[in-house]
Amino acid sequence: MSSDNTTSESSRYDLVVFGATGFTGQFVVEEIARSVDEEGSLTWAIAGRSMQKLQGVLARASKTTGKAAVIGFGVMIQCFLIRPWFG
Repeated sequence: MSSDNTTSESSRYDLVVFGATGFTGQFVVEEIARSVDEEGSLTWAIAGRSMQKLQGVLARASKTTGKAAVIGFGVMIQCFLIRPWFG
């Protein structure tokens, strides 16, 4: 068994912006969108809890940068439980 935790799905993108609908996330998305052509063939994606808000982030970034946003959809489910009594 390999110690590498990556899978073919997780290595689909060079960069994923988690929390893209927050204040900082929106800024990061716009900056990546501005510089992606300058950097070459960077593949990137955004992630958040609301598909509608993510679409809004892409629309704003597209309007701000003047670059068309390519919208594709995927699903990632992450479940965890925080148990404060375990320190």
